[in-house]
Amino acid sequence: MNRRTWFLAGAALFAAAPAYAQTTSDPTAVEAVVITARKLAETVQETPVSAGVLSATQLEARGVDDMKGVAGQLAGLAFENYGGPFGTPVIRGQSQTRLTNPVQNVASFYNGVYLQKGYQVDASFLDLQRVEVLRGPQSAALGRNAFAGAVNFVTERPASTLTAKASASAGSDDYRKYVASLSGPLLGDKLTGRLAGTYGEYDGGWTNAHPLANAGGRTSGKLGGYETKAVLAALDVQPVEAFTLALTFSDSRREQEAAAGYTLSQSVLERYNSLNCSTVAGANKLYCGALPVMPALVAGEPRPEGLVIDPRSDGGETESQVFTAAADWKLSPSTTLSYLYGWTDASFIGGGASARNQTLGYTGLFAGLFGLAGSNLLDLSGNGGIEARSHELRLTHDGDGPLRGFVGVYASETDDLTLYRSQAVSAQTSGALTAPRSLSGVAFQADSTTTTKIQAVFGLVEADYPLWKASLELRQTHEEQTIADRYPAAASASTDFDYFTPRATVTWKIAPTSNLYLSAARGVKSGGFNVASASTLYDPSQATYAPETNTTIELGFKNLLVDRRLMVNAALYRIEAEDIQITEARRVAPPAAASATVTGNLGSTETTGFELETAFRASRAWTLHGSASYNDAQYGDGVISKALAASATTAYCDGLVCAANGAIGGKDLERSPRWTAHVGFDWQKSLAGGYTAYAHGTTSYVGAQYVDATNLARIAPRTVSDLSVGLTKGGLDLRLWSDNLFDEKYVSSAFLLLVTGGTTYIPILGDRRKVGVSLAYRY
Repeated sequence: MNRRTWFLAGAALFAAAPAYAQTTSDPTAVEAVVITARKLAETVQETPVSAGVLSATQLEARGVDDMKGVAGQLAGLAFENYGGPFGTPVIRGQSQTRLTNPVQNVASFYNGVYLQKGYQVDASFLDLQRVEVLRGPQSAALGRNAFAGAVNFVTERPASTLTAKASASAGSDDYRKYVASLSGPLLGDKLTGRLAGTYGEYDGGWTNAHPLANAGGRTSGKLGGYETKAVLAALDVQPVEAFTLALTFSDSRREQEAAAGYTLSQSVLERYNSLNCSTVAGANKLYCGALPVMPALVAGEPRPEGLVIDPRSDGGETESQVFTAAADWKLSPSTTLSYLYGWTDASFIGGGASARNQTLGYTGLFAGLFGLAGSNLLDLSGNGGIEARSHELRLTHDGDGPLRGFVGVYASETDDLTLYRSQAVSAQTSGALTAPRSLSGVAFQADSTTTTKIQAVFGLVEADYPLWKASLELRQTHEEQTIADRYPAAASASTDFDYFTPRATVTWKIAPTSNLYLSAARGVKSGGFNVASASTLYDPSQATYAPETNTTIELGFKNLLVDRRLMVNAALYRIEAEDIQITEARRVAPPAAASATVTGNLGSTETTGFELETAFRASRAWTLHGSASYNDAQYGDGVISKALAASATTAYCDGLVCAANGAIGGKDLERSPRWTAHVGFDWQKSLAGGYTAYAHGTTSYVGAQYVDATNLARIAPRTVSDLSVGLTKGGLDLRLWSDNLFDEKYVSSAFLLLVTGGTTYIPILGDRRKVGVSLAYRY
């Protein structure tokens, strides 16, 4: 870490900064907000789960409006957007080893309803009451795919009195954002409503050096820009005191420009080899060392300096709608019957170019065989849409006695459409931009729908006594999958999986405000299909892939100290995972499918780590917060990567810098930083004339991480600081802010593509400094 890391650290402690509010009796105390991590209402300090929370006040004050911002505030969480549909949260080092997997290691929820796709997760932060981050397997309470943890987005509920808010923000690089909300009673206290909307746009902070960057394509001279819009409507109905119904509908849309990035490659499509190690058959096959922020030119390479992205390259268009209906019927003072219905509908379409020199396109020896000579490929992998419907019925007992718990049933059906319709555009440096053209062949097209039906029964029982409490959670899940391929050949197939996911916890109440807990939990991520039938295009063993499982043992310590002014929470854990889902090359493929990859299973991983979080209410004016986490996530002994192992036609490792047989046992998991941390402060002071001044600052650190399982290429560590200062009076709020205050230039994420035709690294750059002003009014 350099001096900037401690820009805000003079008054900071290690922590995850969960949402803590002033208590009424003591304005210098901190108190945890209520969350529903285990489908029970309990504070962060009470629940035997490692959890971090950001409240609506904290989200707004600290300028957090995406998952990258949340990750910068909470322990044990990382988030990187690799462009397009590949937004990926990572908890406790359990990285998404295959980015195009149809499900993620971390399950995301919207008011308790599951969001399966990465492009649904970061779509809109409109009108949120809080963001809950639950670390460790949550499959017992929340179902399959809460493999490494879960994130729950909880929206604001309608107010009982008339309230309104409007804000406008403007900043550098044509940043604009407008938000408005209105809430209040519609029919006394029996019907209340809420309506909110937002619009935002940003031109991006990195310059596109392509000669036609301003020629009317998808970019306007910059990279990483976007346009977003969203609306939210909510109704709360309470016809009688014992019954409540909460309805919420959200519609969010996002148009994303191509990400700021470039490629390093050795490929049959490229003339120049920009890799630097693992020489096989006279050619460098891999990259060793930290990925540079800007690409270094190879001798003789006729490539413009800087970032060069074809203006027809597209970061993608996302549409996402979510409807939730939550009903609670209080059958008695201690018994409640709850029903949750969820409907989600989302789609993504977009395609980015990955040629190294996009002013010339592909110029390699075999580019013509693929119809790509002098052209850029717009890779539309990950395109498609998803529609899901879910039902959950739960009976809860929570009375004055020592026993409480619930039993429930769950059912869902999901239709997941996968489209792969890649296009090509002729490389240009002048003239009017030509339209994309379609490409044919299985290397560039795929079309299938996977229908998944889930049935589950679950329950929890907890015994709570003065000195200790113990709980047992159980969930049995049956999953049926049917895939219908339309291209490359019409075919269908079905399979099913059964999962048992328990969690057991014992808590010792060592003091009135201090708890020590020990838990053991099992997590599951679904298996699935690569193709409906194992034709000559696929090895039969690659038609399907197995579920991924893990077992986590966790020891946690939660404390409120110094008259509840100091919160210190810590957790130690050990994670053992089996049948890791990874990318591997298609083993049977004609020449036209040389670029195809599939999902496979790979041995085991082992993770040992800890999290430490604290918040300190130093005075009425100052609150200090921060976070620190460490994860040693490694592949198990004897693990062999099928993607890296040499075959009769392809070899990537020279036997010196990495094993020719693909051995990766003991290597770190890719895209998993060992260290993450943040420090920060919140300050406010009353001034004369009814004014209040405030300031908020955060410095976050992400340690080095490897790009792939060889542990050769790496992403350098980074330190980013954000700062805002403001003044309020009455309902008016004026705020000046800066994201990435010191304009740190860094590679934020990267991934490696290993295909029969070569090797390609794609580094994605983090956002440049953005400064602006926001004006808000509340009524």
